[in-house]
Amino acid sequence: MRGFAANLGMLWTGLPLLDRVAAAAAAGFDAVEFHWPYDVDPDALCAAAADHGVALLGVNSPPGRLDRGELGFAAVEGAGEAFRAGIDQALDYCRAAGARAIHVMAGNVGAARRAAARPTFVANLRWAADRAADAGVALLIEPLNGTDHPDYFLRDVDQAAGLLAEIDRPSVSIQFDSYHVARQGQDATAVFARFRDAIGHVQIAACPDRAEPDHGAVDHRAFVRAIAGLGYAGWIAGEYRPCAAVEAGLGWLAELRGVLRPDAQG
Repeated sequence: MRGFAANLGMLWTGLPLLDRVAAAAAAGFDAVEFHWPYDVDPDALCAAAADHGVALLGVNSPPGRLDRGELGFAAVEGAGEAFRAGIDQALDYCRAAGARAIHVMAGNVGAARRAAARPTFVANLRWAADRAADAGVALLIEPLNGTDHPDYFLRDVDQAAGLLAEIDRPSVSIQFDSYHVARQGQDATAVFARFRDAIGHVQIAACPDRAEPDHGAVDHRAFVRAIAGLGYAGWIAGEYRPCAAVEAGLGWLAELRGVLRPDAQG
């Protein structure tokens, strides 16, 4: 396994973004990832990651207007121009910053339009994957649970895996979030095992409160041990809302590192 990343869209949010990179490195993370860092100069972000010795993993594609309920455009019919512009913006940013992946946000379509939106999503992901291949950037798609995001196009890992088969581009994979899977009432370890070959990145948080991954519906010690045993060799990112100061709740990081030590695995 590559190591542990801090999602700086949710951690140290009271700090400027470049200072969050420093904080993540000081806390012992191996890498960082972002939601929408586009207001920060990508060269400065690249330099900050290099200065602090952390890998720069990825960004989300631009969401549009969050205040209008937008959350990406990949599955939104009639939004092709906004989708393509957002992908180009994300690719330009990744090239400059040295980021390795883009989480392509599908968008809110509503339950009634979910089936009709499928061809739009597939066509857009094929276009984006072909464009990203020239830059050496991977694409990720992530199902979001229906309780928090009832109108989002991607609802579960089963649906996402079926879409991957239809998209048929090797650079596209699933971003698996233990919180979203558990929030759907599913067993995170069992779902991961079923779709292991389709998963390219993992995020973790407690369920149902989306806090530190040290309590709740998912036993993350068992989960991490299981996915390591299944051969997962990628990154694990903490994408959660800390209960207090981030540093006060980082016991989980040392605990999960211990799970991955050879002498800690059974």
